[in-house]
Amino acid sequence: MFPLSRQVQSATDSAKGCGARLAGAQVPRYEDTESTFAELQARIAKTTVFLQGLGPDTIAGSEGRTIVLKLRGKEVSFSGQDYLLNFALPNFFFMP
Repeated sequence: MFPLSRQVQSATDSAKGCGARLAGAQVPRYEDTESTFAELQARIAKTTVFLQGLGPDTIAGSEGRTIVLKLRGKEVSFSGQDYLLNFALPNFFFMP
C-alpha cells in the first residue's frame, strides 16, 4: 500500500481527470509535492473547487464523447459512458 500522501495524490488525480475528460476540459496538473496533512487537505480542496467548476452543462451528453487514454504506451478509446462506468469509477474502489 502506498503512503497516505500518494493515496491522496492518486485519488485526486483520478477525480480531476475523470471530471475533466468527461467535460472535454484540460486535466489540471499538480506537482505531487505534498508532505504534510495540511498540504494534502489543500490538494483535496483544490480538486473539489475544480470539479465544482465543471457545470452540469459541460458534462451533459458526455456519454457519447470519445475518451482516449494512453495506458502503458498504447492508446485506449472509450465512450464517455464506458469510461465512467468501467474505468474511472472502478479505479476508486481499487486504489493502492
